[in-house]
Amino acid sequence: MANVNYWFGYWLAANEANTLAPGEVHNWIAWLCSHGDSVGISASPLEGGEEHALAIENMSLKADVDGRRMLFSVRNVGRTQVDAYGIGYSHVSQPKET
Repeated sequence: MANVNYWFGYWLAANEANTLAPGEVHNWIAWLCSHGDSVGISASPLEGGEEHALAIENMSLKADVDGRRMLFSVRNVGRTQVDAYGIGYSHVSQPKET
């Protein structure tokens, strides 16, 4: 049976001048565990009231002597600035042989 893990991180603007404006992008990195694992990523605005829209873009997987990692971007595709958002990660891996 597969192993399923989930974790959630946050980005918060330090002040009004540092919000994620419409069209702006934040670049992120996540480290994968091993070859064949599956990782899902979602971004969701933390505040309600106004309509906010975020998209995950430009996912790429890299592997070299430093290990495996995934690069991705969070873009504000809405019409309003975003002061804070969360990034949800799900990770599915095969059980290790014992």
